[in-house]
Amino acid sequence: MYWTSSRLNPKKMTMATNKNFPKHPQKIHHAISEWMYLVESGEVVTCKEQKDLMQYVRKKLDQEDVIIDVEKIEKVIERSEKYFFPLHPFQTFFLSFVVGVYYKDNTLVFDEYLFLSGRGTGKNGLLSALAFNLVDINDVKKYNV
Repeated sequence: MYWTSSRLNPKKMTMATNKNFPKHPQKIHHAISEWMYLVESGEVVTCKEQKDLMQYVRKKLDQEDVIIDVEKIEKVIERSEKYFFPLHPFQTFFLSFVVGVYYKDNTLVFDEYLFLSGRGTGKNGLLSALAFNLVDINDVKKYNV
């Protein structure tokens, strides 16, 4: 299970205290659950849309045919932090869905993204790290980013 994180108190991230976590918690990677916890617990100030997004993501992750590719997510996070910069929880959350959350038929659960944030949140750097990783992470020959 991926309920704990080095950045958070693991005692707070249990199924007993967070009854809203999806029915299949073993499917959730810590990069996803960490940001969800921070938003839903109020530990970070977020907009209403972020809170709505967490409910929507839960519904999607509860579907039986959703698969999380832990190896791809770990590889992207590791390489991004090695070659670019340490990632914040919202950045690992975003990267996880772009590279590692699929349906059983190998299609992405989310195939369109709107990354709307203020100045200084690392949008360009994050997208550079993503482009760097997309060339290598997927199995498409001659992938054009």
